[in-house]
Parts: sequence; C-alpha cells; structure tokens
Amino acid sequence: MNDAAYKYYQSVKGQFHEICEPLLRHFDIRVAYLKFLDNDRYLFLNNYDNDQFTHFRLTQILDDGQFFLQHRQKAQTQRTYTHLWPTVLRKEDLLMKSLYEANIWHGFSIINTQTDGDEIFSFVTQRKNECITNFYINCLDVLNYFIVYFKSKAFDLIDTSDQKKLAVLRKTMTAQSFQIEDNFSERVQNFMNDVHIDKFVIDTEMGPKHLSKREFDCLFKLSQGKSGKEIANELSISPRTVETHLNKIKCKTGLLLRSDLVKLLDGIVSRQEILIKHTQGASAVIE
Repeated sequence: MNDAAYKYYQSVKGQFHEICEPLLRHFDIRVAYLKFLDNDRYLFLNNYDNDQFTHFRLTQILDDGQFFLQHRQKAQTQRTYTHLWPTVLRKEDLLMKSLYEANIWHGFSIINTQTDGDEIFSFVTQRKNECITNFYINCLDVLNYFIVYFKSKAFDLIDTSDQKKLAVLRKTMTAQSFQIEDNFSERVQNFMNDVHIDKFVIDTEMGPKHLSKREFDCLFKLSQGKSGKEIANELSISPRTVETHLNKIKCKTGLLLRSDLVKLLDGIVSRQEILIKHTQGASAVIE
C-alpha cells in the first residue's frame, strides 16, 4: 500500500534535499512536508536521509499516530497552529516510536489550515541535539521565512493534483536551555543570504496564488500600517505604481478589504527584520 507515493518521494528526493539544504547546513535542522487532503490522502516528503523510515511510514504506518492526530484536531480552529514534539518517548504511539528509533527527534511542527486540508511543516534534528527547542521558539520568524522560500521553490513538487503522488491515510481521526553560540548571528545571516525568494506563494480561498517580489513588498508594507504614499517613498516608486500592485493582488486573491489582505501575511516577517533581530551589523545586508 502507498508504493506509488514512496516512488514519488524517491523521484524528487534530490530536489527536495537541495531546497532544504540551507536549513540543514546552518542549523542542523531537517524538514518534513505533509499535506493532508480532505479525502484522507496525503503527500509526504522529507530530507531525513532515512529511506527505510520513509518507506515504513508510508507503507506500514497507515494512521497519523495519537500525538499528531490530537494536534491536527486542535489546529482546526486556527489558521496557523504550532506545537513542540514530546521530549519523552510514547512507546504506545507507533509513529513516535519509529521516529525516535530512526534518530528523528526534538521536532517542532507548524500546521496551516487550508480550505482543502492541512499543510504541515515539521522541523527536526537528532536525539543528541536537546538544546534545539528554544531555537524553534525564539527563531520562529526564521522558520516562517524558510516556509515562504520553500513554497516558492517547491511549488511543483508539492502540487497535489496528481493522485499518484499521494498516500492513503487510514481514518483515525523539559528541554535544556538554548545556548546562543558565538557564531549564531553569523549563521543566521549566512542562512538568510542563501535563501533567495524570487516569487511568493500565498494561500487564499481561491487556492495558492503567486505574488511578484514587488507585489509582496507592497503588501508587506501595507500590513505594517503604511499608507500608499509611505509605501511609495520606502520602495522608491510612485503612489500610482503602489496602487497598481495592490489592485493586482486584489484581483488574484478576490480580497478587497485591507484587513483581509494583511491577514494573508500572518506570521511572515521581512528578511530585514529577521536580520535585525538575530544578527548584529545586519544593516550591511541589503534586502
């Protein structure tokens, strides 16, 4: 069962690894992407570097496990929901037990509830890396920025219109303190320099929509409470051009109210704000 989904994972594994490589290289964090559809099918991709676990997860573990199912149910009332994985192994949960035995542990998941199902990003490391928990908490903006980057690069990989990509889901519905290393600011800055976003994918009730970098810039400034004139001054464009970009966004998303438009960017922080928060001398890096 789910052999076709495993074959798809194998066919795109190299591309997926390449997209997620900056997060692994700079922070020793690996990524799993899951998209659960309303018809009990799901897409599962990862850069765990453990084909044996991935095959077992797709072909032998046919439900979501008690722990993850509980959090997916809690996420239904929120547009975005985050949770840490347990630090103590629950041996009765086969999925958690298999992750632990595969040295895939100390995870943090971000669940985005969408019109056609749940999209989940799980960030993990090795069992020995117990100090990663507070990184997830203190650097959530970095992870959200990576998600924007990922969705722009992996748009075709995570397209769920081809049923052959999908697996079938059986219906079952105290960490140590994080020590900031001496080179942590440098690691954040190098990671951000490696993650270039040319186009932005945002989720709407009309499905995923692409925004150009300039359209995204205008929308982001709008979400900060800036007027059209202020946006124009900061981006060195005319107010009419700002209006044109915002009108294009309205046409793409079907949203007309400012309040609805800014909600599209919940949790997303600009590149420069991340650099200012996590690095010193970030002003030298131009957005």
